[in-house]
Amino acid sequence: MGRMENQKLAIKIAIQAQLTRGWDCPAIHLLGDSGCGKTAFSESYATSIEGSTFVDVSSTSLMPEYMGGIPTLDREAGVARMMPVSLFEPLLGAESGTGILLVDEFLDGSTPFRAACHKVITHKEIGDLKMPMKTAIIACSNPDDISTTGGTMSVPLVMRFCTIEFLDDLDDFRLNTATYGVNGHRWAEEECVLLPSDWEKHIPECVQLRNAFLAAKPDQYNRRASANEMFGTLMLGESAPQPSKRSWTYATNLLAACKSLNVSREVQRILVAGCVGETACDLFFTFISDANLPCSESLLRGERPTLPNRHDLLGVVMGGVVSAILDKNTVDRYTAGYAVAKWLDQSTGGVAQAVIAMSMIPMFQNIPAGMGSPPSDVQYFMDILVESGMLARRQNG
Repeated sequence: MGRMENQKLAIKIAIQAQLTRGWDCPAIHLLGDSGCGKTAFSESYATSIEGSTFVDVSSTSLMPEYMGGIPTLDREAGVARMMPVSLFEPLLGAESGTGILLVDEFLDGSTPFRAACHKVITHKEIGDLKMPMKTAIIACSNPDDISTTGGTMSVPLVMRFCTIEFLDDLDDFRLNTATYGVNGHRWAEEECVLLPSDWEKHIPECVQLRNAFLAAKPDQYNRRASANEMFGTLMLGESAPQPSKRSWTYATNLLAACKSLNVSREVQRILVAGCVGETACDLFFTFISDANLPCSESLLRGERPTLPNRHDLLGVVMGGVVSAILDKNTVDRYTAGYAVAKWLDQSTGGVAQAVIAMSMIPMFQNIPAGMGSPPSDVQYFMDILVESGMLARRQNG
């Protein structure tokens, strides 16, 4: 799969994450040359999703009040309410998980306009009314060196997005315009990519992996981009994606969505870098490669390879096993998961019990039919969680 197909798949995954989880999955910001197809692709994909409610606006024709609401007198209550304009009415009334808002020429809007977008992006609020939280937002912009106004992202704004450099591709252009003029002057319809309904079960595993990385590289938890920061081929400076609590949360959730589809490392990198920046992304995936984590399925089959020489990574190993179990949750695989947990604990002399137990929370919350209480020799993992308040006692036994 080439770069263009990878970036398209990454965008589709990020859109679907917003539509299915919503509240802590980022809006998407596509940056690319004028005329490279950012808007055409976004429109084509948004309208390919069955049942979608699609609204397309341009920031150059919008005032800040359009996003923050226009003061409207409520005589009965004796107050002024901030009411949205009719442009957004379809999204306000859309079913959860169907609304898609495209804001074109985003950086060419005024600075007050972009500031008014903060709550629209994170809280889906337009004035005093709210769109469903599971509404996807896509922004398209030209880089500041070729844009009409030279607008740039503030740090608070860039941290609300997953930024993707939209690169042009001749072969993609030829394919998408092969029937141009024949099919109603539209580009070829994009194939819809749907996430599995249970894709969020991969989040705990990715959280463990992220936390292990940040324990090893704490300087990558919260770092401002430098004045000469690069992002792909673009010099974005302080407007480049950068690591923070919010952007790492976004990156973790998008990584989980990627794992649910078993997509390539390149697609994963596009989305993680779009949230936390290329430096943190490169270090993160280098950390994963160096960790040499064992295959979850091989552990469930009974193989016992050499473990990473880091106790915090044992939570990642167990988290991967739990995700594999939940993919096909049978009594035999569940029982094999207990055996893996016991082996991990014994391999470290019991010093990593809490880390292993935390990774098992989704496992204890999804006990398969026909499975009794945990065997006595692994019951202590559940006891640790119950005593710490991380697992409800009613689930014990």
